[in-house]
Amino acid sequence: MANKNKEPQNSPNASISQFKSGDDLRPKSHQEQQALDQIYSLLHKAYKVDFSHYRHTTILRRLSRRMVICKQTNYTDYLQYLKNSPDEVHLLYEDMLLFFTKFFRDAYIFDSLKKNVFPKLVENRSAKNPIRIWVAGCSTGEEVYSIAIALYEYLEECNQKVPVQLFGTDLVEKHIVKARAGVYASKISEYISPIRIERFFDHTSDGLKVIKHIREMCVFAVQDLTLDPPFPNIDLISCRNVLIYFDSSLLDIVIPLYHFSLKQNGYLLLGTSETIGQFPNLFSIIDNKSNLYKKRSSKINPIYSFANRQNLSEHIKNKKKLTEIRSGKIAVNDLSEQINKILLDTYVPPGVLVDSNLQIRQFLGSIFKYLEPVSGEASLKLSRMTADSLMPDIYVAIEKAKNKQITIKKKNITFSKNGITQIIDISIIPIKDKNTNEQNFLILFEEQQTFRILDNIDNKIDENANDEIQYFKQELQTTKEYLQSIIEEKDEVNQELWASNEEVQSTNEELQSVNEELKAAKEELESGNEELISLNEELRTTNIEMIEAKEFAENLLETANTVIVTLDSKANIVTFNKYAEKLTGYKKEEVVGKNWFDIFITKEDKGIIPRVFKDVINKMPESSQHENFILTKNNSKRLISWSNNLLRNSSGNIIGVLSIGMDMTDRKEAEESVQRSEKRFKNLFEKSPVALWEEDFSKIKFEIDLLKEKGIKNFKKYFYDNPNKVRAFSEMVKILDVNDAVLTLHEAKSKDELFNGLSTIFTEESFVAFETELVALASGKTICEFEGTVKTLSGKEKYVSLQWAVVPGYEDTMERVYVSTIDITERKQAERSLEQKLKELERFNKVMVGRELKMIELKKEINQLCKKLKMDKKYRISDDSE
Repeated sequence: MANKNKEPQNSPNASISQFKSGDDLRPKSHQEQQALDQIYSLLHKAYKVDFSHYRHTTILRRLSRRMVICKQTNYTDYLQYLKNSPDEVHLLYEDMLLFFTKFFRDAYIFDSLKKNVFPKLVENRSAKNPIRIWVAGCSTGEEVYSIAIALYEYLEECNQKVPVQLFGTDLVEKHIVKARAGVYASKISEYISPIRIERFFDHTSDGLKVIKHIREMCVFAVQDLTLDPPFPNIDLISCRNVLIYFDSSLLDIVIPLYHFSLKQNGYLLLGTSETIGQFPNLFSIIDNKSNLYKKRSSKINPIYSFANRQNLSEHIKNKKKLTEIRSGKIAVNDLSEQINKILLDTYVPPGVLVDSNLQIRQFLGSIFKYLEPVSGEASLKLSRMTADSLMPDIYVAIEKAKNKQITIKKKNITFSKNGITQIIDISIIPIKDKNTNEQNFLILFEEQQTFRILDNIDNKIDENANDEIQYFKQELQTTKEYLQSIIEEKDEVNQELWASNEEVQSTNEELQSVNEELKAAKEELESGNEELISLNEELRTTNIEMIEAKEFAENLLETANTVIVTLDSKANIVTFNKYAEKLTGYKKEEVVGKNWFDIFITKEDKGIIPRVFKDVINKMPESSQHENFILTKNNSKRLISWSNNLLRNSSGNIIGVLSIGMDMTDRKEAEESVQRSEKRFKNLFEKSPVALWEEDFSKIKFEIDLLKEKGIKNFKKYFYDNPNKVRAFSEMVKILDVNDAVLTLHEAKSKDELFNGLSTIFTEESFVAFETELVALASGKTICEFEGTVKTLSGKEKYVSLQWAVVPGYEDTMERVYVSTIDITERKQAERSLEQKLKELERFNKVMVGRELKMIELKKEINQLCKKLKMDKKYRISDDSE
């Protein structure tokens, strides 16, 4: 049974500001952890998806959102809520599976595919060997169709006729159903050029539909990447922004399976915030910007394993017992030739080859004086195997070699190991693999001098000076260790920042979805208003028909759809038409000759209606109208609107009254319904959470039409050349009404206070936004969206998303325009905060490099102090040679 306190599926109260960081959301007790595990178990039982191995920060944030909506404060309470609300389990499952996609997302990636991948795919390709592309996590299919269109265009340009198969897979069945249909809302034209819309989409009543030829290239299926077998013999795998939701255990399953799925020299396209994790030996980077990789040829067979659909967690535990793929000789014949040539031309000291991620690819000679494994998880990362005192110098040299693409040599580097102080030179030589275009670095170690640290220092050294030297040595060592930790954490921090950025984008999509719902609600209100206008028009038409019926009363007496009766001077019934019979239920024979008041007048009107009749008879006035209820034969009441006229004989004497009655019962109910609807519409307008302005743009429309008659066509240039016109036009806008949300947004106590302070709420960006409205109006648009800033009456600046729309029916005059304003200040602040953190990280990195330079200066000062003390120089210092 559903919980009686169940909240709406998506509540505006569940704002982003209520979501805490991943660490803050972790279970605070063993009981809460057990509840969280049971929540995962409920989802796994219902949908066969094990979320316990998804990225915890993301999953806990999605859980938090649902808990806020359902007003649950901890995992234990929320677990009970889930057990009592089966619908909530489905809503939670849908919230867990975030998706954010659009056609040709990140256009530069498709340029990279056309440059780096498509030419290789069609090279020496026969007609019997189709190009096979797999889009994993395809959502509703936009990515699949985008790649299909891009590849189709490339094949056309090259005049190549090659069969193509694209496989799109996703975990959510409803996404696959939509992808197969290939029908999308018309708003996708914002991301797709008009030429592509015309070539690759059909216009249907449901929206834009991908043409049949492109749809036939694509096959869609439901698939769980972590459980189902991959597609074999694939040329290109696109898996963008899926891996960021997996933890390391799932990545250890998926990345090797991608390697297994790809053909020799196949390609892997990942999202901009994703990496290949612990498997640099399986893939080489092709394009850093688009995050495009190429499959490596490895002499060591990778360990591929398919998960057990019944128990993914058990499979992960068993997999950890297998030999991990962390090393292997790479078939890099070309690299070996380059390395051998360099070594033969110069010298053959020990060294290592590392890639751009500082993963060790090869060992050269006996390097274990300088590198050795550390305890813990096995790793070939350079920073994990290099002595702490060496890594900062190596890192700085690699950065210089990477930026300048020249050999960097650092001399006289001192480091200690096992009580032995060694002085070495380090050379960093950048090398590129011609086959994969991958950046590598050859690091060579040249030993210069070795000596044992003496326990006793010359007695002539001043003890205070020695203490100071020891202090500086300790400070230098501490700095190097700290820099070493910063180097190791840098990659992880960058990855977290990118993941956070992806979540911000996803959240932005959610906000856009809410905005779409608000627009739909607005359209419903406008539709309701149109119905009211239509109903009012019908009532007016009915009234006209009643007047016409009166004019033709004598000719249409028996056929008229009105009550027509004639009474003599004593109110006895003389005539009674068929409509009166139908309405009252009395036959004409039953009432003729009887007094009208005795049969049809209610008790409440017994004293009123006779006086009205008497006034008519006494010519006060000649004709009159009134309304009253009459009783029907079954004692029900009908409201009749009467038109009374005197009847005279040929002599002009009054002989009775002609009364034509219109049944107003239904109309009265309709009018009351209209009043209720108007009141409801007004209440919805006033209480809407979206800030709504109702404005009159008719004067502006008139002025723009005049400018068009004068030959003005480029209004964007016109307003740029005449900035004062924008402010002048802004004064022509007539504010008709605003709702309560507008007062809240601008911190106004009343509408009068807001209208009196309109000049203070606009910023320069407000006028830029208003200029956008003017250009849209001039180009014939009736709706446009943009962002800008406004101020509150107190001067506080806010970022807002605005939508300007002409009310249907007012396109020619612009007398009614709605402007909706949504406060996006928090979103903008979050974006700025993210940018600031990135800048701070870059600045901190520069500070660390600068600190090493300061250490060199410190060494020089120590040498000068030794000179004053008549001692040998402590450090040998020379400038870097390139």
